Amino acid sequence: MQGRILLLLLIMTIGLSESVVSQMTSKFEHYSYFNSGLRQSFTLTSRKSLTDKWGFSTMVTVKSTMGGGMVGLDYKVNSWLLTGMMAGYDIQMNSVVLIPYVVMKKDKVLFSATYLRIGEVLDLFELALMVEEKNIKYGVIARNYFGVGPRVDLRIPKTPVFLWAAGLYEWKKENYGLMAGLIIPLSATASVK
Repeated sequence: MQGRILLLLLIMTIGLSESVVSQMTSKFEHYSYFNSGLRQSFTLTSRKSLTDKWGFSTMVTVKSTMGGGMVGLDYKVNSWLLTGMMAGYDIQMNSVVLIPYVVMKKDKVLFSATYLRIGEVLDLFELALMVEEKNIKYGVIARNYFGVGPRVDLRIPKTPVFLWAAGLYEWKKENYGLMAGLIIPLSATASVK
């Protein structure tokens, strides 16, 4: 299965010149979710500005129950609002994936809303309201099937890497869980301050 994901990533990047790929900002994110069991996710995302307003993004993800690749475009409405749409294919669920999203960032406050639709099978959403400081981010996240609760991201000193954790309460099943993960910027411009 992982071989098919890597093949999909290769196909998605064919035709992109070396200069385009070298100018993309990329990050790798892993998280684990613990409650009555363990679920994991590995995601590689990349983005490149095409103009002052338009951008191109790719995402490859492997999770406990799904995995696939997506490409998309985003549009910078103004200095604090970005909206976009990604589309792709989930190999494990054998379905088309659509992901519309909105990101609003004003000063240190970030709000994001993401909706994920996989064929006729699955609807996922995530909302996040975070405050971003130099070495710490904190706020609240909500994900259906996972829950709602506080999230804290801490930068590992002298690296661009963040470790994060969120304590979540899932209201439909009335249970608690813990999400924990790391974010590794892969771009040449990643800050190490």
